[in-house]
Amino acid sequence: MKRLLILLASFGILGAAAVAHGLRTDRWGPSADLQAAAANLQNMPVEIGDWTSRDSKLSDLELGIAQVAGYFVRHYQHKYTRENVTLMILCGRPGPVSVHTPEVCYAGAGFVPGPASKQKLTAGGELWQAKFIKTGAVGETLRILWGWSTDGELLASDSPRTDFARSKALYKLYVIRSLSGSTVDADAKVEMELLNSLRPFLQKSLSSGS
Repeated sequence: MKRLLILLASFGILGAAAVAHGLRTDRWGPSADLQAAAANLQNMPVEIGDWTSRDSKLSDLELGIAQVAGYFVRHYQHKYTRENVTLMILCGRPGPVSVHTPEVCYAGAGFVPGPASKQKLTAGGELWQAKFIKTGAVGETLRILWGWSTDGELLASDSPRTDFARSKALYKLYVIRSLSGSTVDADAKVEMELLNSLRPFLQKSLSSGS
């Protein structure tokens, strides 16, 4: 009888662990919290201030690698300067969303990342910033700013996997601008202008990940 009780207790512990792991990894589909957080991305405006935009899509391969519950990719263009900035936001479980930073993703596409530094945002918060250079017959230089959020505040985390491990959902934001043929501004003035215009919408849309 004692052995039977021990076996039953062991199975109970294993079963509880399996259920907990299944809930944590959304084995049975995205949780209600995650679905709500992903749905908030639909609130981002198509036009804001002097910026207009068009939507874009990720490929099935990219979505499979990213393991996201929802995403947003939009190419913004300034009406007068014609500067172009791409904004991408991914929403998903903290594990997958905390990894796959640009140093990993863009290196696979042939870009060599430069040193990363933290960029303070005018309206508060901060993002990582680095240049990514692709050489060859068709070379290109990108500047990418990136960070994470659970409550509308953009953070350049040093350890996102640890910092956001307890969050129900996590957002990762990329701001991408091609510097090829552009006047290079060291302080990311163009990207800051777009982010400052979008700030109220970002705070509202990225406030359901905690």
